[in-house]
Amino acid sequence: MIGIICGSNIIHTDFFYKLTHRVVKTPYGEVEVFSNNKVCCVMRHSPFSNIPPHMINHKANITALNQMGVDYIISINSVGSLKEGIEPGEILIPDDFMCLANSPTFFDNSMKFIAPKISDEIRKLIVDNLDYLNINYFLAGTYYQTAGPRFETKAEIKFMKDYADVVGMTMASEVILASELDIPYASICVVDNYVGDFDDFKDKQTKNIDTVKKILMRLVEW
Repeated sequence: MIGIICGSNIIHTDFFYKLTHRVVKTPYGEVEVFSNNKVCCVMRHSPFSNIPPHMINHKANITALNQMGVDYIISINSVGSLKEGIEPGEILIPDDFMCLANSPTFFDNSMKFIAPKISDEIRKLIVDNLDYLNINYFLAGTYYQTAGPRFETKAEIKFMKDYADVVGMTMASEVILASELDIPYASICVVDNYVGDFDDFKDKQTKNIDTVKKILMRLVEW
């Protein structure tokens, strides 16, 4: 079974027509999921898009997917580009990430240590499907996670540009927790804006929904 983590704007597409809604109870809280025998989907901001990035219950989301028996997780992450060559509307498949802010862990009360990582195997699966759909992408790059919900200052942007390619507020938390549960994880980062340019941010997000839907439907072979 494929685990999908995405934004709530995808709920308005026909990708969800074949999925059944249910509530999964976890030790960290309840999670609304949409699933069938092939896929289990969680919307990180809730189906109502009312949970801001810094308030997302990542522990509950990842645990719910684990309880549903997913074999791996593919996330869709909205990002800002830190590089002129990576333009809004394009896709990047990150192979590494940075998270200098506090990050969640399942090991709050135990002496366990891991080196979290993005799965190269799942990245290849994503790339194979993008090639099939003839969708252009950047094969690798570094994702920088900020705490959110605010956007970045000019000084922060100048700093991040030296070390990363895209910036977001969610992916690192997800891959860290997935790694702690030994669930392979990879991300499809969809570029919505150049960092620091927010004039048409929402408009770019809306235009990228069709591309995301096409990718998801190919991944689950619908």
